[in-house]
Amino acid sequence: MAKPPQGSDEVKGKVEPSLSDKPQRDAMPDAPRDTVKPDVADRSITIAVARTLTDTCNKSAADIQKTGESVVQVANGIAAETQALAELLRKHGTSIAARIEEFTALTKRVADAVEAACADVSGASGPPLAPGS
Repeated sequence: MAKPPQGSDEVKGKVEPSLSDKPQRDAMPDAPRDTVKPDVADRSITIAVARTLTDTCNKSAADIQKTGESVVQVANGIAAETQALAELLRKHGTSIAARIEEFTALTKRVADAVEAACADVSGASGPPLAPGS
């Protein structure tokens, strides 16, 4: 696919050669000027082509603008969702940290109670209950 022209100079460079392919009626030295009239059909074709090109450009511009607006809406939606997720993570992260601290404290109390029970039992007669005691 051909690359679209980027600037007005490039557009002129592509259009001018096609215009110069048509014979120049004004440059015909042998015919008197009043007998050589521009062809009405050529003018109407040129006008129709110009209108079609203008319509196409306007439609393309509208499509580009609509696409850009859609992209912005999607990006705004993603930004809102990420903010909500970040807030949930902060909230639950704090909650998880608090539960880990509670679990650690409970584990320490259970370990202390088990050690105390083992110490009480080992002071009594009989085989030790905990391995390695």
